[in-house]
Amino acid sequence: MRPHLFLVAALSVITLLCVPQGILARDTQPALVSLFLPSSSSSSGRLTYRAAKTKAKTDKQRKSSASSASSLEYRDLINGLSVQYPKGWSYVFSPPESGVTARYDWTIFSSSTAQYTSLAVGVLNLKKPVTTADLQKDFALYTQEPKYAEDFQNSHFLIMPNVLSSVLSTWQKKETHVGTFTHRYQSRDRKVRQIRIPSGNRIIVLEYSATPDRFDRDLHLFEDFTKSFALLR
Repeated sequence: MRPHLFLVAALSVITLLCVPQGILARDTQPALVSLFLPSSSSSSGRLTYRAAKTKAKTDKQRKSSASSASSLEYRDLINGLSVQYPKGWSYVFSPPESGVTARYDWTIFSSSTAQYTSLAVGVLNLKKPVTTADLQKDFALYTQEPKYAEDFQNSHFLIMPNVLSSVLSTWQKKETHVGTFTHRYQSRDRKVRQIRIPSGNRIIVLEYSATPDRFDRDLHLFEDFTKSFALLR
């Protein structure tokens, strides 16, 4: 072996022997783990724990791919579901917050060409097997009238909710709940239809929202949305 090559090899061995125990093991961990470590916000631009966790989840969760000439497929790998939405639309992920109507993980699909019309899929974990009674109770809770003046200023409550229908139905041999209601949002009336589907310990909601004058006109979008919905596990 050439002298300079022997010297490089010897230095490499010495370097490895001098590395403290545990560092090599830590370096083999996935980079994603570091995103879940708490960190305080500072002028250096580090993410807060909540922001880092949300970013790590959404980066892993979102995956869109063309599925047809008129629609795209959204696959939620964390919650194990997929759905197709109109081509040209975009979506945003909204993590749950405290409040009656904000307990879901929402993914909301919308388009600038279909103003005030949106499609959404929400996931609520109950930590127990979901029953038909749970579906009905959750819909009643979601559309309840705020009881105090402070609630009207809280966006987590519907303003002026009015239930139009509340019925049980079936989807792929699962008993589901279908509810339609109106409420006031950003000085406009909205008409909403929600389908609640039980999935183990979770309630999955498929939602369609539009202004009353557009509700029937754009209802076919919701029909395609619900037909494309599938559980991946």
